Parts: sequence; structure tokens; C-alpha cells
Amino acid sequence: MLETLEILIGGRPIDNFVDFSMTFGAEQAVRHASITMGGPVGTADFPFPDMPATVSANGELLLTGTVRDAIPRHHDAEGGQIWEAEITLVSGTVDSTESSIVHETGEVRDSPLADLANTIESAGVTWTSIGALFDVPLHRIVPGRSAYQEIEELARSRGVLLYDNERGEMVLADEPAGRHTGGLALGVNILQAEAKLTGYFRHDPVIVRGQASTGSGGGALRPQAEVANPGLGRKRPMVVLFEGEPTMEALKGRAEQEIRRREGRARSATCTVSGWRDQAGKVWAPNHLVHLDNPLIFVEQDMLVNEVTLTQNEAGTRAMLALIDPQAMNGEDAKGAGDAFTIPKAQASISIAPAPSSAEAGS
Repeated sequence: MLETLEILIGGRPIDNFVDFSMTFGAEQAVRHASITMGGPVGTADFPFPDMPATVSANGELLLTGTVRDAIPRHHDAEGGQIWEAEITLVSGTVDSTESSIVHETGEVRDSPLADLANTIESAGVTWTSIGALFDVPLHRIVPGRSAYQEIEELARSRGVLLYDNERGEMVLADEPAGRHTGGLALGVNILQAEAKLTGYFRHDPVIVRGQASTGSGGGALRPQAEVANPGLGRKRPMVVLFEGEPTMEALKGRAEQEIRRREGRARSATCTVSGWRDQAGKVWAPNHLVHLDNPLIFVEQDMLVNEVTLTQNEAGTRAMLALIDPQAMNGEDAKGAGDAFTIPKAQASISIAPAPSSAEAGS
């Protein structure tokens, strides 16, 4: 079913477009849309870069942002010149990713993660949160970096997702935002699908090491957490450097999340469906759970929507959904999953890494 698209640029509706696409995801800070305009327009009606833009489908807001690129072109054809323009739109969160922080002291103490983000944000982007996030006891800003760079690094250390929403806000989430109705099933609503089952991400053990910015001794300089993956069946160690100040609790949580996220990334799928909405009429959205039932690609379990690409053109209205095992995003077991890529609840051990030898220290 065709969606009724309303694209406003500079407050004016854009009507002379022939196709539309938009991509957004649970690991993408900025959503992107593109339209192809046909037929020449005057200067007053042309969407130039940095003009404000919104996109709605059947009255439902999908994007709030600006024009990023405008590429008018023409070529000779029988009967005269053919003119068209490719226009790309970006979410308002783009400014948070590309603008440097301007902060009086360069240091923030004792702040919840979302509050820290709003405190250091210098481009006017609003940060919001889903779930119970963690507090940051001390954060020192690296000069020249963006708020996105600073917060993404901290979020990664605790498995928190960072993505944008339809209002042009940045979202921090440590749990799924919801569940889609109806699921995805072979012979019901899947037009085409493929899965990727890989051993690339799997390791045993995973070791997370940190170094505190203050203090001395092994507990500050060489703390580490180690967690095993006995289901792999062979030794394949992976060492990960902890982002931020490494408390023992944080290192343990990071190690346990890391091994489960790696197991989750070992199983992914892509499904193309007709239309943009689930059975309840909700537009397909990232960080939402959905049950996938497709024995032809050996995936019959809950999956998490990682990325959505919406298209509408002469071929119809389609949604391409990139799905991933929920373990990759939030550490939860996938309901209905088999044992091939699912590990028991990981328990990390805490220790002090061996001190480097004198030769290593002097190299």
C-alpha cells in the first residue's frame, strides 16, 4: 500500500519527486533520506542545503532535520533537456556529530549519562533516554571533539545504544524500545530474506582491561575482567580496552556484555517486506523486537531490528529490515533461539593483569 508522503523543505511542500528512500538504525546517530525531483523548478522552490526539512508518512512524522546535499543535473535527450535533482536530508542530530563541544570548564562530575550529554551538547540537540542508564562520576572533555564522540565512547563501555528519533533528538537506550506486532514469517509477509551465520565475532576468552586516570598500583593500572565462552570449543582470546574510568563492577559488566554481544553478532538476517508497517500499523522501527520465523534461512527466533530502509517508487512501497540476535544489542537471550549461538549467563572473573616485564616497559 502506498504511503502518502509529505515532504516540507523551508516550510514548502515538495510535490515533484519520483522516488523516496530513508535509512535509520539502532546504531546510527543520523537518519538519512533521499528524494529524486523531476522537472525544473525556480530558485524560490529549490531545496538548497541547510534549509529545515521534515518528512511525514500518512501524517506520521518520520524525520526532522535539514537538507544536506542538493545535486541538480540535466542531460540531452530526444525532444530536449531532461532535468532532475537528487536531494538528501539528514536528521537534526547531525549537528551533534559534527560540532565541537564548547564548555567553560571542560569537566563534568557526578552526572547521569543523559544529563551529561545535555550538559556538554553545544549544538542545541536534545538527548533523551530509554531504560535505567548509569552515572558518570567524572568526565573530562577532549578539546575539539563532538558531544556524540564523547557520549558514544561512554555508552559503548556499558552496551548502551545511541541513535536518533523522528523528532531529531538523540536517544540513549539500554533496552529495546518495544516489540512489533505480527512478526515476520515465510509465506506470510516476507518477500525475500537472507541470513548470515558466522564465527568471525566469537572468542574464548574475552578479556577487558582498563587503566584509571588517577591512583597507582595494579588495581588502578592493570585491572581486568575475563569471561569464558566454553561453547566455542577452542581457544580464541580477545583483549578489549575499557572505555572510561574502570571500576571493578564496570569491567565485569563490560566483559559479560562483550561476549554476549559478540555471540549475537554471529547471527543476523535481512528481510524485505511489502509496505512500511507491521500488522498493528506501526512503521518498522529500530531497537524493536520482532519474531522471525524462516526455516529456509535457519532463523526461527526473536530478533532485534537493527536498521530500517524504507523505499517508495514505481516498484512499490517496501521496507528492508536488517535484523540481529538481541544478544548483540542488550544481552537478552533470543526467545526461540537454538543453542548454536547462545551461551549461558556469562560470569566474568576479576583480577589484576600481570605487570609488564622490564623489557616490555622499556620498549
